[in-house]
Amino acid sequence: MAKIVVVRDPKYAPVGFLVCKVVNGNWYPRIDDTKETILVDKDWDFPTLASVFGWEHPHAWNYQFGCPECMRTVADIIEEAYDYLEEHCETIIENDKYFPE
Repeated sequence: MAKIVVVRDPKYAPVGFLVCKVVNGNWYPRIDDTKETILVDKDWDFPTLASVFGWEHPHAWNYQFGCPECMRTVADIIEEAYDYLEEHCETIIENDKYFPE
C-alpha cells in the first residue's frame, strides 16, 4: 500500500494542498509529476481529502444543503476540513486512493 502525505506549498498551491507520494520516508512536492504529487486546490475537494486523513463530520451532510442537523453551511464544513488538513500537514498515512500501486 502506498504511503502519502498532505503538505502546503504556497508556491504551487497558494490556497490548496499537495498530496505527495512518500518514497523511502521522503516526499518532494513536484507539481510537474502527477505520479508523485497531486494538486488539490478546489475547496469542495477538501472534505474528501480530509476524510482520507481521518476527518469525520458528525452528521450527514451534502454539498447542496450543508448539514441541516447541526445548522452548518457547506462553507462551514469546507472550512472545518481545511483546518483539519492544516493540522495534519506532513502526517504520513497508508492509502491507495491517490497513488495506486
